[in-house]
Amino acid sequence: MPLHQSKKLMKQTADLIVASPQVITHRINQMALAPFTLSPVAMQEIYTMTTEKVLATQQSWLAMSTEITTLNQRYINSMLSSFWTPWAKQPSDTISALDYQRESLRALNKGVAPIRDTAVSNAERLKSI
Repeated sequence: MPLHQSKKLMKQTADLIVASPQVITHRINQMALAPFTLSPVAMQEIYTMTTEKVLATQQSWLAMSTEITTLNQRYINSMLSSFWTPWAKQPSDTISALDYQRESLRALNKGVAPIRDTAVSNAERLKSI
């Protein structure tokens, strides 16, 4: 069982669960207490919030799709080599179900990391405001 990858994913998810409500609460309070015309600081915060969310989502999708594409290529190569030469010894790059699970968890970890990093850094930054 790929325990290390599972623990890493659980820690990242827990960090995200703690940081996200803090950031959301701070931003909602900031918007609720703002006057009808937003100050330049509030406008900059909204712009930063929007660009951070888009960037984190793009980084997450790119990281996961890269990992999954690489894994699928290895898996297909492994299947094709065993299909075309069933009598030959299996190549050393044959992927087992455990390998596939480990690689999938690694892809999830890489996908959650940018979103988690953004949420945690925002929570830290907004504590000082």
